[in-house]
Amino acid sequence: VARFFGTPDRIWLLGSQRLRYVDRQSMQLKTVGPTLNGLVNRYGKVTATDPKHPDLWVLTDQGQLYRWFGRTSTVKPVLRLANAEPVEAMIVVEDKIYVLQNKKLLEIDPNHQQSRLLLDTRDIHPNAYPFYLAYEKERLWLSGPDTGLIRYQLSTGQAERFTAIPGMSQTLTDNNTSVLYVDPLANLWVGTVDAGLARVALS
Repeated sequence: VARFFGTPDRIWLLGSQRLRYVDRQSMQLKTVGPTLNGLVNRYGKVTATDPKHPDLWVLTDQGQLYRWFGRTSTVKPVLRLANAEPVEAMIVVEDKIYVLQNKKLLEIDPNHQQSRLLLDTRDIHPNAYPFYLAYEKERLWLSGPDTGLIRYQLSTGQAERFTAIPGMSQTLTDNNTSVLYVDPLANLWVGTVDAGLARVALS
C-alpha cells in the first residue's frame, strides 16, 4: 500500500498498480478497474454531486493521471505528464489540479487534457525544493527543504519567497519547511524541520 485514505463509505488503498477499497459496512476488500500504469505515489479527491461516491484523482509514479468516476464506478486514464516522474504533491481546486514535480509547479486541466508550467522554483532560488502545497483564495503556498515559503498568485502568475531572517521575530524561523495547513480562521500553519511550528495570518 503506497497510500490510503477515507471517504464516507470506503477506505481507499492505492498501490501495487491497483486502486482498491474496503467497504465500511461489509468490510470486504474490492479491486477497482484495470491495472494502473505504475505504483501510486500521490492522490487527491474532488467534490462530486453525490458526496457518498466522490470522484478521485490518482497520479502514478510515471506521471499518469487517472480519474475514478464515483457514479459509474469506473477508472479511466486522463493524461500523462510530459515528464514520467513521481510528483511530490497534488491538490485539487475546483476544475484544476496543481502538482509539484521536480521543483516545478504545474497546472493540469483534466477537462481539456492539458498541462502547463506555472513556476520553476529554481528561478526563485536554485536550492528550493518544494514538497508541500496548500491553497487559499486564489493563492498557492509551497514549502519544502531550502524553500522557506513561496506564495504563487494564480490570478497574476506572480511568485514571492519568504525566508527566515535572523533576529526578526516576524519572519519564518527556518527555511527548511514542511507540511502546510490552512485553518478556518485564515491562518497558514507551517511546519519546520528544526524550529517547530510557524503561523502566518493570511487575512
